[in-house]
Amino acid sequence: MEDEAKEAVPGAGAGAGKVHLFNVTDQELRLVINGMPAGGGSIPGWSQGYRPNGQAVPRARYPDGGEAAFCTGNNMVALQWGGGSSSAQVNIDGNIPLNQDLLLFVERNQWQLIGQNAELIASGPVSGMG
Repeated sequence: MEDEAKEAVPGAGAGAGKVHLFNVTDQELRLVINGMPAGGGSIPGWSQGYRPNGQAVPRARYPDGGEAAFCTGNNMVALQWGGGSSSAQVNIDGNIPLNQDLLLFVERNQWQLIGQNAELIASGPVSGMG
C-alpha cells in the first residue's frame, strides 16, 4: 500500500517506466491514450532539419481513467494531425517489465514499439478514423 501512495499514475507502481512517443512528421500531433488526453499536450512537428519531437507518457499495469498511461495489453491511441485524425491499437506484452522504458515511433501509416535494447517489440498500422 505504501508504494501506491507514491504513484504518479495509479496502478503504475514505484519505478514504473515510460513510453517515449515520437512524432516523426512535420505536423503537430495531439494524442488521446485509452480515452485520456496525454498530459504533455501536443507534440510539435519538426520545423528545421529533421529532428522528431517526443513526449514521455507513463506506463501502468491497468487503466484507471485518471491520467493518460500506456498499460499492459491493448492501448487505443487516437492521433489528431493537422490534416485529420487516425488511430492505432498498440499492444504492450505483459512479459515486458513495467519498469522498462519503451520508444514508440508514430508514422502516418504505422507505429513501431522499440525496447530498451533497441529491439523491435511490436508494430502495427495507423488507420484513418474518417
